[in-house]
Amino acid sequence: MTETKTYLSTMGFHESFVLRLLSRTNATRDDELVIVVPRPVIGGVA
Repeated sequence: MTETKTYLSTMGFHESFVLRLLSRTNATRDDELVIVVPRPVIGGVA
């Protein structure tokens, strides 16, 4: 049995950091990635 990992990241702020982390820690399909999407700071932005 292997241990699964859960990663938490925010969307829109340097996605390269989370990609690098997933690569360095040998993330697998069984691991979970939780992405937090903040509300837009400026009105009218989708």
